[in-house]
Amino acid sequence: MRILYFSFVELDIPNACRTHTLGVVQGFARQRCRVDALIPRPINKAPRIPNVKFLYLWPWQFSALGSIWIRLLSGILMFWLCLKNRYDFIYVRELEINPGPRWCSRLFNVPLYIEINDLLVPYFSNAGAGTRWVAAVARHQQADFRQAAGRIVNSIAMRQWLSDHYGLEPAKFHLVFNGAQLPERSPLSREKARQRLQIPPNCFCLGFVGNLYDRYDFDTLLQACRLCHFKVPELYLLFIGDGPLRETLIRKTAEQGLADKVLFTGYVEPESLAGCLPAMDAGLCLGNHYFVRMYGSITTKIATYGIYRIPVIVSAASLNGHPPALWQSLFVVPPEDAAALADLIVRLYENRSELNEKAAVFHSFVKTEMTWDAVAQSILRIAGSPEAPGSPKACCREDPR
Repeated sequence: MRILYFSFVELDIPNACRTHTLGVVQGFARQRCRVDALIPRPINKAPRIPNVKFLYLWPWQFSALGSIWIRLLSGILMFWLCLKNRYDFIYVRELEINPGPRWCSRLFNVPLYIEINDLLVPYFSNAGAGTRWVAAVARHQQADFRQAAGRIVNSIAMRQWLSDHYGLEPAKFHLVFNGAQLPERSPLSREKARQRLQIPPNCFCLGFVGNLYDRYDFDTLLQACRLCHFKVPELYLLFIGDGPLRETLIRKTAEQGLADKVLFTGYVEPESLAGCLPAMDAGLCLGNHYFVRMYGSITTKIATYGIYRIPVIVSAASLNGHPPALWQSLFVVPPEDAAALADLIVRLYENRSELNEKAAVFHSFVKTEMTWDAVAQSILRIAGSPEAPGSPKACCREDPR
């Protein structure tokens, strides 16, 4: 099977966007697919994946002018590649106002599958973009969706918003959770990971991995830490990642007297996570009311925690519609409820066996359902690939999950 793939992502930054792009591409390749991947050229190390041919685009430092250039260049290259090769489908990690993929899909009669990672209209509206720009984004997104043979979403909440906003039939929306890469080497023990990071060996460590930005609710976490400070004197915070909120978090933790009980590592390459993540007693994936309502509670990072056998605390109003084996393996608190989070922290601090039980169940679920191989298999089943295990006869079938 041959796939034409496009993603506008900075491969030099080890964040969720890069992890997802390379994870999906590698997952396709492991399912015996041949992939031509259009991706901006990295400045540093270029990835090498068997069965994947990278065709690098000049990103122009991801400037405003560069983003216009990348649309033009990727569209021309897609057209040229579709002239040369017969693709089974085009798979695009969505970029706003990018008509090239849908035009190529229509001209060459190649099924188009769109992976949706953000709600573009609310995002640009909240960011203060002009109404004409937001309207143009909405028009192009609706045109993309109508051309697409399938729309891949990683959240029930996002699927519902898009279906309601555009009045689209639900059958072409497919829920596929983001995945995680199996560790290339054995993770360190908790003791050795803490020794390596120079954090207290007997602390109760809550950790976060990912981008430090306003999609996540760090204020509620800090409020909860203040509430349970006396009951959990050994509480420690570990932030693995970087982002625009890093300096703000450093200041706020210092103001709360937590400067000696918090560590910010900065970005960590995926192959180095095995030396960091095992230091955690529990991982955090906390969103505020808006984030949970619009984007849901299940993000890329929970699979990363799970693959390293780290139990996860998520904020959610409800996990209805998710696989029971998933929500039963998570610790759930209401969004923006510092008291509930503090109570849960105290409970887990006093009952470590509960953490271990959840971690084992969650690890088992992630290994079978949320690796990048599993994600690729789900997408190939949706596309009707005869190479995917359990492939349906027809594409665009609703994902039973």
